[in-house]
Amino acid sequence: MTQRTRRGQGLWLTLVGSASVALALTSAAQSQGRIGVAELLPGIVWISTTPGVLALAQSLLLRRGHLDPAMIGVAALSVALIGMNGDEGNGRLLLGVLLALVVAVPFALLSSYLTLTAGRGYTVVSAVAVLLGADKLAPLIGVDEFTGVSAPLIRAMSGRELWLPTTAWVAAAVFVLVGVVRPVQEVRLREGNASGWVRPALLVFVPAFLLSVLAGLLDTANIQAVDPGGMSAEMAACLLVLTAGGCSLSTGEANVIDVAVGALFLGAFDTLLHVMMLPARQDLLLITAAAALFALIDLARLRPVPDDDPTPDPPSDPAPPSQAGNNGPTLPAS
Repeated sequence: MTQRTRRGQGLWLTLVGSASVALALTSAAQSQGRIGVAELLPGIVWISTTPGVLALAQSLLLRRGHLDPAMIGVAALSVALIGMNGDEGNGRLLLGVLLALVVAVPFALLSSYLTLTAGRGYTVVSAVAVLLGADKLAPLIGVDEFTGVSAPLIRAMSGRELWLPTTAWVAAAVFVLVGVVRPVQEVRLREGNASGWVRPALLVFVPAFLLSVLAGLLDTANIQAVDPGGMSAEMAACLLVLTAGGCSLSTGEANVIDVAVGALFLGAFDTLLHVMMLPARQDLLLITAAAALFALIDLARLRPVPDDDPTPDPPSDPAPPSQAGNNGPTLPAS
């Protein structure tokens, strides 16, 4: 089977970055009171934080060959656990974060086991099963559909009095950390036993699911409330971050820079939709359509991988002596 790879990624990131700037300028021009781009930038970053971290987690798994929607369910479950313990001070809030981290580990191990040991046809089924299981657990732990969170740490993380919210700095630190750790992790995977599932689970799946817990915490801090059902809509935004950044869903090519550029594009695009005061359902529809469009563009960008060291043609067999011709000496007749 011929391998394929994405082409022109540098040019693609330049175009998407330019489109993000154009969307921000359009939002500033369309906004009431002619708000400047500098005033819109914190909002753009605020919108892109949660789906950006989720997309970063998905990109770790994408490089292993697939996406895992189960992480969205784990993020929703984390929101519920954090929110249930987040209305009685920082001590209970930290307990909720710890519980969310502990709960994410068995989900990560289960998802990795099903994915890496079952056939590819069962991957989506197992991921959706984990997603539904986590989503159904959220209401059972006693969290209302929308509950305010009053922990001081949550209020500090929102950073609404700051030019850039604290959540943005947390997300930026995570992007830098993943950018440093991921190459080391992939070297360890290549050096280990590629046929097992435990090593990829510990080096890839568990960190990815823990990032989904962080996304749940950042979402709670951004809205200063708990809305487990709201995380389900983040899947479309997460897909747009991946596809807008040029991450290839077909070949598994993705890195931190791709996700960062895609996250800023999502923030600028969603900001324009908010400025235009579109209904939430229409907003979600347009984000999903944009993700699908970029996925189709990704397919069009794929090209066959050139063979760097082509196999030389085998040498032709020498002609047998009987067919060598009559140039040699002729034996005298007896």
